[in-house]
Formats: sequence, structure tokens, C-alpha cells
Amino acid sequence: MIPLALTLTLLLLTLLLIVSLYVTATSPTPSSHEPFVLFNAPTLRSEYDRQHIRHDKDAGTLTRCPSDWWSSLWNPCHTVTYKSPRSQLNNSNSSVLANHKATTSRILQLNDIPCPRFVYVNRPYTTAQLDALLHEHHVPFPVVVKPVDGTQGYGVHLNVRSVEEIQTVCQRLRKHNKDRKNNPNRKIIVEEQVDGANYRIMVLRGEVFDVLERRLASVTGDGVHTLKQLIDTRNRKQKQHKRHPTHNVNWTYIREQLEHGTGPDTVLPKGTTVNITNIGNFHNGCNVERVPLSSVHPKHLQRFVKVNQVLGLTLSGIDYMGGSLDKAPGTEEDGYVIEVNDGPDLKMHEKALPVDRGVVGRFVDRVMDRSDRGTDRDTDRDTEEE
Repeated sequence: MIPLALTLTLLLLTLLLIVSLYVTATSPTPSSHEPFVLFNAPTLRSEYDRQHIRHDKDAGTLTRCPSDWWSSLWNPCHTVTYKSPRSQLNNSNSSVLANHKATTSRILQLNDIPCPRFVYVNRPYTTAQLDALLHEHHVPFPVVVKPVDGTQGYGVHLNVRSVEEIQTVCQRLRKHNKDRKNNPNRKIIVEEQVDGANYRIMVLRGEVFDVLERRLASVTGDGVHTLKQLIDTRNRKQKQHKRHPTHNVNWTYIREQLEHGTGPDTVLPKGTTVNITNIGNFHNGCNVERVPLSSVHPKHLQRFVKVNQVLGLTLSGIDYMGGSLDKAPGTEEDGYVIEVNDGPDLKMHEKALPVDRGVVGRFVDRVMDRSDRGTDRDTDRDTEEE
């Protein structure tokens, strides 16, 4: 018979071996420093907990390990490292390209991806010089004037209809920039204005993840309240629903839809609806609706993926305007890539209607290279409406 002491020793050694294997397996394995974003938004923290993901903000890592030691023996932890100090999911060099609108547009042009014709205003020009530049690049009026590094709809001027007006807007942008300091060399892009449906497409890891359509912010008259009161009420409701208010109200655009004498104190007739901005940005109070991926033509999906490829991005939010996405590109209703955002806001996809309660989980899955569940976007969708 085996002595009791020897039996206990063998059991102890076996236990120590198992513990050693488990600790080794659950220790984060070195990974290539892939260009991932620091997902530090509150909405993602609960998802990390649910998926047992360790978020080390200081080290800049997201680590997911198997839930039990037995699985960890052959399926070790997976760690994703993101770039610091900026919260970007992309290589910093690719972010530079995406954050400069003129550079982005030129790269898209060279890769046969349609975008508005534009000129890059990198210094103050005379009116004659600017006019010659517009003619050289065949940029028609009306145009959009905006800073090359702008975000969230700030500093965007639409329906600019003359070279003189471009000059006025450029002077204003140089004087009133985000640093609140006069910057005579502020870089500006002037591009042809594109009309049509306004979409946001999120592309992640070589696939189209989600497609949204923005609706311009509007108010409807009741025959009692003024336009300003209606706008203030809408903005207040937006905040109550944890949505963005409209900070860029375009009174010129409002007057074009009504009468030229219209102003903030005008009482809007009952049942009359007016768009209060022509900047279709989520952060400017434009609510969004989800577009089923099954309704998007495959060639559009390929085009959106190509945008990421030519810019070297892993994650992007593409602003696209034009016709319906259910028709193939190249038709009369073809659209244009307006901008490419290297740090898209996931909140927009959470707030889109109908609400998709599984979107955050699938987003984290995709980031962590886990795409084996939730591929049918409709499974966890809640048909909640406002």
C-alpha cells in the first residue's frame, strides 16, 4: 500500500501543477500592439463586466480570459492594446489622414471613391486667387466651407453662394476658432454642396458594422409659440432623452423654407414643419434611424470597406450623402463620401431607432475578435420608439 504521507504529497503536487497551469493560462499573453481605441465611455464599462473583460486604463489594454480554468488550458487570455494617449482605435498615422478633411478627400479621389469636388485653402487668398482656384478644380456653387480639422458640425457653413461670401466665412473661421484665438493660417476646405439622404456608416475590422440615416432637426408649429420657443422646447426634450440639442441653428435656411421676414419671434402656423438646421450631424441634434444591412446594396458595402482600406483604418464612421443605398453605385442616385471619422461615436448607434440593445455587445465582440455570436442584428433589437 502507498503510505498516506506519499498519497497526500502526490495530491498536493497535482494541485500545485493545476494551479500553475491555470495562472499561466490566465496571464495576459503578449500581443502585437494593434491600433485599438481606449473604450472608456460609461456605456461600455458594464459590457466589459458582463463579458469579463479587464480594462487597464494605465496600460492601455483590454483583456478577456476564459471563465473557467479548464477552458483556459487550451484557450488562453486575449489582450488588445490600443494607442495612447488619444482614444483612437486606429494607427496614429492613419488618424492623421482621417483628421485632415482635404487629405482624406484627395486620397479618396485617387482611389476612385466619389467625394465632393473641393479646394484646400491653406492660407489667405485674394478673391481673384480663390475664384481661379475654384474654376481650376471645377467646384460649383453652392459650396460648404469648414475647417479641415473640425468635428461635430462646429464651424460648418452651408449654402455659400459666392467667392465674396467664402472670403467672409474664412475670415470668421480664422477669427473664431476652437482655441478662441485669431489664427490667420487656419486651414479650410471649400467643397461642393451635396444634397440627398444623410448616412453614417460604421466600418470595423473590414466589415460594415452598422448603417444609420440622419434626419434633419425640425420643429412643427402650433399657432401659439414662436420659433425660438419651439426650438428651445425641442432642445430641452433632446436633453431629457439624453440626446444632443441643436447648437447650430441656421436662420437663413429657415427663412428659405418660409418667408424672408421670418425670425426667432415669428409664430409658426399650426401644422407647419420647418428644418432648423441643414447640418445633418448627430451632435447637432439630428436624430438617427437604423438602416437594415440587408437593404444595402453589396457594392455600397464594398465601397465603404474600401474607404477604410485606402486610409489604413480599422474603425471609422463614414459620413455619406446621396441617393438610396439599395441601388448600386454608379446610378443617377449615386452618393458621395463627405467625411471619414477615425473616432466615431458609438452613442449614435445606441440611440438610433428602432433601438438595438445588442449593438454594444457585438461592437465589443468585434473589437475583441469575437464575431461568432449576434451576427443577426435583429435578434436583440427592441422596437422601442419615442
